[in-house]
Amino acid sequence: MLTCLIFFCLAQDLEQMMSDPIWMGPLAQEIKAGLDQSSIVVRTQADLESTDAWIRVSWDGTTEPLDRAALDIHVEGRFDGDSLQAVQVGDALWLKTIDGYRPLMEGQGRWQWLGRAGKKFVYRSGTTLWAFDPNDGSHVQIVVFESADEEVAPTGWAADEESGLIDYVRFTKDRIKRNSDTVVRHGGIAQCKPTLIGKDHVIGAMGYREDDNLMCGVSSDLSLAYVVAKPKDEGQPTKFAQFINEEAAVKALDARPTVGYDESPWRLGLVSLGENKTTWVDFSGLPDLKIPRRARIQKPEAPLGDPRPIFMAPGGFAKGSHELLVTVMTTDYKDRWIVLVNGDDGSYRVLHHHVDEAWLQYYLRTVDHSDTVTARAFWCDDNEVAFLSDEQGYQNLFAINTSDLKLRVVVGGSFEVYSPYKRNGHWYFHANVTHPGVRHFYRLKSDELERLTEGDGLHDAFFVGSRMVDLASEANRPPYIKVFENGAWHELYDGRSDAFKSISWLMPEYVTYPNNAGQAVYARLYRPENSNGAGVLFIHGAGYLQNAHKGWSDYFREYMFHNLLVKRGFTVLDCDYRASAGYGREWRTAIYRHMGASDLDDVLSGHAYLVEKGLKSDRIGVYGGSYGGFLTLMAMFKNAGTFACGAALRPVTDWAYYNHWYTSRILNTPKTDPEAYRRSSPIYFADGLQGELIICHGMVDDNVQFQDSVRLAQRLIELKKTGWSLHGFPVEPHGFVMPESWLNEYRRIMELFESNLVD
Repeated sequence: MLTCLIFFCLAQDLEQMMSDPIWMGPLAQEIKAGLDQSSIVVRTQADLESTDAWIRVSWDGTTEPLDRAALDIHVEGRFDGDSLQAVQVGDALWLKTIDGYRPLMEGQGRWQWLGRAGKKFVYRSGTTLWAFDPNDGSHVQIVVFESADEEVAPTGWAADEESGLIDYVRFTKDRIKRNSDTVVRHGGIAQCKPTLIGKDHVIGAMGYREDDNLMCGVSSDLSLAYVVAKPKDEGQPTKFAQFINEEAAVKALDARPTVGYDESPWRLGLVSLGENKTTWVDFSGLPDLKIPRRARIQKPEAPLGDPRPIFMAPGGFAKGSHELLVTVMTTDYKDRWIVLVNGDDGSYRVLHHHVDEAWLQYYLRTVDHSDTVTARAFWCDDNEVAFLSDEQGYQNLFAINTSDLKLRVVVGGSFEVYSPYKRNGHWYFHANVTHPGVRHFYRLKSDELERLTEGDGLHDAFFVGSRMVDLASEANRPPYIKVFENGAWHELYDGRSDAFKSISWLMPEYVTYPNNAGQAVYARLYRPENSNGAGVLFIHGAGYLQNAHKGWSDYFREYMFHNLLVKRGFTVLDCDYRASAGYGREWRTAIYRHMGASDLDDVLSGHAYLVEKGLKSDRIGVYGGSYGGFLTLMAMFKNAGTFACGAALRPVTDWAYYNHWYTSRILNTPKTDPEAYRRSSPIYFADGLQGELIICHGMVDDNVQFQDSVRLAQRLIELKKTGWSLHGFPVEPHGFVMPESWLNEYRRIMELFESNLVD
């Protein structure tokens, strides 16, 4: 009877943990500065059926709710120059006056602000670049990019003869030419002739906002524009089935292509605005571009071939110059060049060339894990550019003098640097200097690192006027806001509900244990007061992620679930296996050409560590989602009997069916490196399954598609394996949405561990 009562209470706890996260309270998600800097605007957690909730927080800690029409919510850019200051507010521009801010223009659709050109503001709307003059209110089209090719007029004897013989043909031909050469002007609006970038190309986009805003731009004198043209065709889309919808019909929906499609190069065009003439930059002469690095994996003597495809991310024109900064990378992620392009003739100088035999990391983690900071070089001074790179072992900050090409380490060491920028002549950045799992805000002062934030955990700090604001978190406390003023840090906003605060959430132990290579694996360890002798090893997902840090985890449901497991007597280990973020280049690239080897070794070493801590070897389970689901399968298949049971959630079962941009960096392509795919895919090792295995997968997952688990299920059937089950969730994508689905999934995981690990 007592056991039933305990299990009932645990079930109630689990239902609360997996319910709509709003039960935890209106937790801070994002901070923006208020227009007059007398307050901040905070995006807070809202219930699943609502849009984001916004509040204004004053410096004295008072709060007030804001609706979507509130001005401060939409501030996305602030533009200063001389006595003129303007801010972007949604799709409007507001100008600062003596009496405050007033709307200056609006209703032009969603904009991307590109910068200043004298007194004018330059912005992009769709495929058009505009210049706005606040003095007279005029909007002038600078350039209109169009995905089309130049029409080629018919040539030859018949065409020439027809134009001279038939008046209609001549009139039509002349009218088309007149229209194409005409610039239409009406009042303060000008419409210019389209600049064609090719019918098979669109304006480039990487999916990182800071990059996408720079895929086209203009010089400060408004005489030169540039555009990055990205191929439209990026492989044949895959399909997945949607079973539940308002039409009660099965729909085939498009998803990303699989790895291995033929890549096409991106192009950089320079547009002379006076002539509307486009010069396409020829990057074929970049050093080592013709070395077929993927082909040389199997044939080291492979001869030079055609130039490898490239993509690029501009950093904008130098101040008052036609020199354009561009970061160019090969699509195999082996080479990166930082170049200065002469906008007048298309010639270029290579400032820096970096080669990584594994792969270069283009997208880099920000402090808040939002994946928006990239390795794109950026201007930091008139004659100096900066960039982040782990070429010397860790993600450090470098700068290059554009005159003498001297490279210097601005901030370096055995730690990772995040989100650097310059303010008032000083570099500011975040870094994990004191511990791989602790990130503080720093200033570089006289070549010394000055730490500006306090307390363990994760810190995401920035300036609002003279104040510093910090979105901080700890392992057992979700993000909260602090402000630094009058020489000290003060808590400004919490957000936790009374229900959440009433629970005594565990602070994990931060431990290291050795792997088979003698390296230290960092981990979180959760230990119960009264152990039941059983343990669980959690494997986080990938994409380049860290979870054994000292802040609030993106896996907050799993964190709460681990609290519940500890309450039941389980010991839980959560490790940052090789390939996790935060530990430098060697750790990052350890899985090159073989996923499920060194990373799996760290998981197995975790099992050995738990046994050393007194747990029974045959009473340890394993679980994880996405990449964690993949490693769970590898642990259950390749090391049969090590784990008594496992739960593989939304797992990759065959890397040849995953997406291109992620997989091709690590495993090359199935065509160039088939061995890497065979030894890295669980489906090839399914005959080794022992112990109980459950597979849970969202059926409308457009990332790791449900097909992965279905193919594995058929393989297990054909191998006549028992002790496994597949559970599909009809309406769920890669990350579940409905609380009922979370509850169903984690109830199954709990039952798996209870029935297989507890006497």
